[in-house]
Amino acid sequence: MLPQANENSSKNDAFAFRLEMLNKELDYIHSSIRKIDDIGNSIKNWAIVAWTGYIAVILGKPEIYKYIIFSAVPPLLFMMLDAHWRKLQRRFMYRQRLISDFLNSAELDEAFQTRKFNFHLLDPFARKYTKNKDLKEYISIRKILSFPTVSLIYISLAVLSLIISTIFYFIPPNLQNTNLPAKLPAPTAPAPIQINP
Repeated sequence: MLPQANENSSKNDAFAFRLEMLNKELDYIHSSIRKIDDIGNSIKNWAIVAWTGYIAVILGKPEIYKYIIFSAVPPLLFMMLDAHWRKLQRRFMYRQRLISDFLNSAELDEAFQTRKFNFHLLDPFARKYTKNKDLKEYISIRKILSFPTVSLIYISLAVLSLIISTIFYFIPPNLQNTNLPAKLPAPTAPAPIQINP
């Protein structure tokens, strides 16, 4: 009887340990999702700052107005960077969904009865499910870019760049009223020095 008690005790300890690991995994997933949200907000802020700086530099130098169209590129690059981080975030969210399904299933009740945990633990990034078709669809960049929270600000900045560029193309600025230096007269040879006797 005594060895059986030890066996039940170790089963209970292992089960309690696995439950604790599942809880810690959920905490880690939640904190990772929050951190990636912060990173996404930071990327949006940097995109706005970079775009505004680019536009300000070009508007400050009228002779380079024709290059304003290239101000559409940085927001699109920032959008791809944000999409990459959102792809990572969605892996955590996918794993969170799997844990939620497990916690709300009969498998959890069965696990409490048998003290056996039939659920893969410590996989917050969902590496075990990498080949699953539904995970691939869930983290697809194309799907992520379709979310307005990811792409709207970046596309708006790029479109605004195109509008400004179009305006300057059809209504070129009058460069004569700017503070551009006027053409200097051609240098002349210095007048000879006359010496009076």
